[in-house]
Amino acid sequence: MPTNLKFRSWLEYEIECIFANGGSGGITRALPDRANFYAMLCNGNITDVSTKASVIAAEIEKTTTNNYNRFNAPLATEAIYDAGNKRWQMPVVTWTVSYPEAIQYNSVVLMAEARVDSNKPVTITPGQPAIFAVSDSHGLAQDEELMITPDTSGTLPSGLDGTKIYYMFSYVSATEFQISELSPGDPNRVALDLTAAGSDLILRYAKGRLVGFRREDSVETLAANAPRSFNFFIANAAGFGVGAGS
Repeated sequence: MPTNLKFRSWLEYEIECIFANGGSGGITRALPDRANFYAMLCNGNITDVSTKASVIAAEIEKTTTNNYNRFNAPLATEAIYDAGNKRWQMPVVTWTVSYPEAIQYNSVVLMAEARVDSNKPVTITPGQPAIFAVSDSHGLAQDEELMITPDTSGTLPSGLDGTKIYYMFSYVSATEFQISELSPGDPNRVALDLTAAGSDLILRYAKGRLVGFRREDSVETLAANAPRSFNFFIANAAGFGVGAGS
């Protein structure tokens, strides 16, 4: 039987929202828009304690033939109260997906506040700072989270970590940008310097918050041009609802 679980980081976020929004300290946390949930296909050992960086790195690569991208998986309703188990829980998430090339995967991950873009080839012009470029618009917002990983035949340049989340530091053009390894607000934050370009690199979009995942018993194949519908129930109680869809 497939395993359906929430990520522990999402459970911690739920608890934070409960106490922040319901407490007397005046702290509030914005609830995610239930229309802005996206599902992604992964190949990796996804568990409830997986980091976002490890999950994003495990997402399958988009190619010129499979046309892979994430797909919108909105929550149809607010959290539902289960009277029998005395708990609030997230509703079942359903969607249908199809790609022009067969795709193999072992996990489906749900993210909130994410974007539909998954990954695309990126090149580096070494320098102080280094400039990253894609063939079409990168679409990155200031401070947005991202990763740079090598594909199966690629090589990362020294100074770049393929297991780490970086941040968009500076908008150079619609196709070019600079990154920083330090998070927004850090007084020591600067653009990353690199002395080499590496080869066959992939820009991965890491914006969003991990919610839950469905891990299959074995590797599944999504046949080419064969629409498949998913029913995704995230186990365990949900402590709060989500914002109204727009």
